[in-house]
Amino acid sequence: MQLCLSTACAVLLLTTLAAAASSETAAARAGRIRPYEANPRYWQYRGQPILLLGASDDDNLFQMPDLEAHLDAMKAAGANYIRNTMSDRPDLGYEIHAFAQRPDGRYDLDEWNEEYWSRFETMLRLTHERGIIVQIEVWDRFDHSRDPWKTDPFNPANNVNYTHETSGLAAEYPDHPGRNVQPFFYTTPDQQNNTVVLPYQQRFVDKMLSYALKYDHVLYCMDNETSGGEQWGAYWAEHIRAKAAAAGVEVCVTEMWDAWDLTSEQHGRTLDHPERYDFADVSQNNQKSGDAHWNNFQWVRSHIADRPRPLNTVKTYGADGGRYGDTAEALNRWWRHILGGAASARFHRPPSGLGLSAPSIGALKAARTVLSFIKPWQAEPATDRLTDRQENEAYAMADGAGTHVLYFPRAGSVGVDLRDRPGHYELRWLDPATGRRGSHVPVEGGEVVTIATPEDKALVAILRLVGGTWRLGRDAQTAVTIDPTHTINGDFGGFGFHAFFPFHPTDDEHYEKVLTRRWKELRPSFARMTHTWSYEHPGAQRDPERLGRLVRACRMMAETGTQIYLTTWNPPVVEAGEPREAYARAVVDDLEYLIRDAGCTNIRWYCMTNELTLDSWGALGSDLETFRDYHRLIAAELARRRLNVALLATDASPVERWDSIQWAADNMDDITGAYGGHHYLGGYHPDDPASYDEMLSRFAWGAGVARSKGNKPFIIGEFGSKQFDGSREGHRWDSCFWWDSPAEPMVGVQITEAMIAAMNAGVYALAYWTFVDFPASYSDNYANRWGVFQWSDHDNRIRPPYFAIGLMTRWFQRGMRVVAVTSDNALVRVAAAREDGTQRWSVAVVNRRAVPVNLALAFTADAPAALEKYIYDPAAPPTLTDGSLQPSSGRVETAGGKLSDIIGPGCLVVYTTPQAP
Repeated sequence: MQLCLSTACAVLLLTTLAAAASSETAAARAGRIRPYEANPRYWQYRGQPILLLGASDDDNLFQMPDLEAHLDAMKAAGANYIRNTMSDRPDLGYEIHAFAQRPDGRYDLDEWNEEYWSRFETMLRLTHERGIIVQIEVWDRFDHSRDPWKTDPFNPANNVNYTHETSGLAAEYPDHPGRNVQPFFYTTPDQQNNTVVLPYQQRFVDKMLSYALKYDHVLYCMDNETSGGEQWGAYWAEHIRAKAAAAGVEVCVTEMWDAWDLTSEQHGRTLDHPERYDFADVSQNNQKSGDAHWNNFQWVRSHIADRPRPLNTVKTYGADGGRYGDTAEALNRWWRHILGGAASARFHRPPSGLGLSAPSIGALKAARTVLSFIKPWQAEPATDRLTDRQENEAYAMADGAGTHVLYFPRAGSVGVDLRDRPGHYELRWLDPATGRRGSHVPVEGGEVVTIATPEDKALVAILRLVGGTWRLGRDAQTAVTIDPTHTINGDFGGFGFHAFFPFHPTDDEHYEKVLTRRWKELRPSFARMTHTWSYEHPGAQRDPERLGRLVRACRMMAETGTQIYLTTWNPPVVEAGEPREAYARAVVDDLEYLIRDAGCTNIRWYCMTNELTLDSWGALGSDLETFRDYHRLIAAELARRRLNVALLATDASPVERWDSIQWAADNMDDITGAYGGHHYLGGYHPDDPASYDEMLSRFAWGAGVARSKGNKPFIIGEFGSKQFDGSREGHRWDSCFWWDSPAEPMVGVQITEAMIAAMNAGVYALAYWTFVDFPASYSDNYANRWGVFQWSDHDNRIRPPYFAIGLMTRWFQRGMRVVAVTSDNALVRVAAAREDGTQRWSVAVVNRRAVPVNLALAFTADAPAALEKYIYDPAAPPTLTDGSLQPSSGRVETAGGKLSDIIGPGCLVVYTTPQAP
């Protein structure tokens, strides 16, 4: 009878979920974590292939009290993957159980401990925000045996729901759970059919799913290293899959077995059943070492070759002082799996693994560097290509574009057979324990090349083809057409920066030789700056010192043809009527002084508030009529004085507030000369090419609103990559999330790709936040570190994105005409602009593919005879220190209106009409 009731309840729940759920759209399904369509040995997420890499200090991570800080530290190191057991055993003192505890100390399995589930939901939300994939293990055998069983709510001695006699569960199970004598894992219908305990197990799983199925970044593993019966895991896999289907979503499930030998019958239960299990977790291979570790994994890859699926390794064992190998062996295992074709690799928690520690952080950073050279989903394990190799001497992966990555667990020397692969190569060395880059030397192909470690330690070698062609097949051909007869934007305003530097005190030498010199080198056409109210007397009197700095900056920017958009930071709250009219007069007093008296005629736009601030951040977003009233009064005063400054609406940020732009277009267009807002790429890793489509869509919407109001300009006053806003070095630290990480050079590609999207969307101008860091002396408790170069009291180190963004600001200038471009490869982004008076062309190309592409670029008319070529390669960014941009890499001739060239993987290339000497 209890089984019937349980079944009826399950059917009712399925029916209810099905009725309530709305099926995923095709786009949502494509965005969900799932095997990569082009190579199902790997994962894709948000439509793009990814390698899952992780290192964390606990397994049931949702129970950690400092979870958010831990996730941020992981993300900063390059991790995008966690293991999350649903475990509640009291190992570290902060764990709590899922069920409500009564005053008598016993648990009620019909009632929840909401704090447990709140922690779980918080973990799901925080990881989703950071793009971190979660691999859930539903059951952990160690929770239900030995000492943990004594306090387990499922133990009949600890709950009010069943007894030892009715449940068949004893008070103690002192044996190691690997012996599999605990009846808790035999409850399913095809096992002991325990109709007393199973409904409560189902209830627990269903509660978990009620949270997890809302998210698209979760993988499901039934157990932690089980040695139980096949029926147990199969039952839960089908249960979870059915619940997901009822909710209208697709999920990926697997089981994790205890056997160290991947050829064993246990692993066959997963590997031989692709209809049941979407991937396999083979973490127990990490109990092995050396060539046995490599070969065991390669056997699995071969075994599933007819139905390839991702092979995850969520636990990499090994740490000095631990039981399963030392730190060196942990790193060896991790790198073998990455080069061996694993879809994931994560360092196990201490003391059995490295967790998030200095060695694992170094390994994560090094791996992310490797991924900037080679994409594993477009490569294959290649240790069999090495010659003169001793056992456990080196391991390799290679792709079809000429890149080899070798891992040496210790000092060694092997040959790489390049006899049928001629060309110019570059050999780079990387420390796999720290992520630090070492020397690089040229290497000639066409023969067996000897690769010998330069130091007596573990090292990664990256051998990369940099000249010649090697297996560039038809799939690497990209045809691009530029049509100058089709204009996207006939009056382009150019690129630039928010420039805060005029308001930070510095000496004349630093101002001229660093700040001014670099501005003039990059020649931005556009700048956004802050208005100069005195914070002590807003709207009542000028701050002469700040005003003088602004005048100096405006005059300097006039030399580079920079147009300026001014906005007010923290404007005062002024009552309607005469006080607000006086405020408007004071604003225009300053604008008139700047333009007519000080000669700052390049000030073109003004907005009375940054990001709709007033009483508090963004307050005017919910009081747009007040915003309109301020602007109405300022517009009347500008008109009365015949001052040529256009007002911008609404400067909204984040993009979710862009509805205020539409409101302004509908309600205050008569006083608005330009529309604009801000947008940051918080949801995208710099390696993620999906950001382009989002930026293109957002920008096109805004430009469309502005265009519909008489072809007014749409301006992006701030944009940038993901923000880090937290505590660091005793300061509140506000910076680009990716600075000082392996992803830092890729930010240059991400930002220039957004610039290309802006051009193709019809945006007038946009400004990167920001030109230079705030100086370290700015504040004792606040640091702003967003610049393309540093300002730490005259430490002016240039960040790599300077050399990417700078190519765009220098060669795409105000007054150019943006024309239509088509590309037959969605991952090759292109924008083109022409200065009709001089016939000068500029073309920007970003290759988001992991391999070089043969670019066939055709002009339908007005083709230049030749174009100068400038390259930004995030894998080898320029190292210039004086502020100069990288020199041209040569001239490319056109023939018959066509240009042929090779664009490296992940690179930005800018072509421009050669300048007169």
